[in-house]
Amino acid sequence: MGECGIIIFLSVFIHWQYLTPFPHLNLRVYVDGLSLISITGMLLIIMLSTGSFKELGYAFKYCVIPDSDISVGQVEKALHAVKLAMVTAILTGVTVTLFNMITVFRTSINLITIGEKIYEAGPDQILIAASMTSVLSGMLVALLLLPIYGRLKKTISPN
Repeated sequence: MGECGIIIFLSVFIHWQYLTPFPHLNLRVYVDGLSLISITGMLLIIMLSTGSFKELGYAFKYCVIPDSDISVGQVEKALHAVKLAMVTAILTGVTVTLFNMITVFRTSINLITIGEKIYEAGPDQILIAASMTSVLSGMLVALLLLPIYGRLKKTISPN
């Protein structure tokens, strides 16, 4: 339920931010697929190498299906897997952003063609902004896992 709320909120925000105030501009929503693929791949590698992939799947099950037969140890393992996935997503986003920033600043000359003239410019601000989207993608994955983490934490807490 929390993930659906986050997705609905982000889609309403993107619609309000980019499409409603400027209906005549025909703006496209930018989605950085490469950073999402790298984050998903790194999550898969880390979860399989640590043996937490099954517990991450059980975390979704424990949140959706209320079951009284679940032990505290099983919930703690699932909670650890969700926490590991959140940290992995954020750190992967930061790492990909650092690689992209190094690539942008290593390219010292960018040539821009306006009309028929070629102009020389420094590191392009659009490329710098585009390289920052990996951090946002990692934070988005962590935000999507946050309601699951909260529900598992609530299950463990004695209150």
